[in-house]
Amino acid sequence: MPAPTMIRVTEPEERDPAHRPRSMDLAAVTWVVVGAGMLVFLLVNIISGVDPAAPTNSAALFGGLTVLWCAKNLRMGWRGPRIFLTLVAPVLAYSAAALLMLLLLGHADALPALVVIALGLLAITGTVLMFRPDANAFVREMTRR
Repeated sequence: MPAPTMIRVTEPEERDPAHRPRSMDLAAVTWVVVGAGMLVFLLVNIISGVDPAAPTNSAALFGGLTVLWCAKNLRMGWRGPRIFLTLVAPVLAYSAAALLMLLLLGHADALPALVVIALGLLAITGTVLMFRPDANAFVREMTRR
């Protein structure tokens, strides 16, 4: 009689990243750049004299740190970060479009507006990459483990 097999549940840190698709790695890197960019936006605002307690600075700090945390967990195949980042992308895209209009009309400072526009474009790119078919298959496989 064969010995019973043991099912071993692995922690995310123990999972083999060798079969992680390239699109998932690129999505994670893109979102790391977005998170770091939000923190750069915060620094630019503080250096330019915006009140540190302003709502935009608080949103940039919380958003940047949360996006960085989600990007780390995205590489492990977790579903939650994909959901959160999918909700963040339209907010950044809308902010980028609004600031582009304000910049074209001359009602916005150039450097912060350009940072937000770049972040909006990167957020859209990261969202597309993390929902490619190979990335979807990877998340489904990691969810089953």
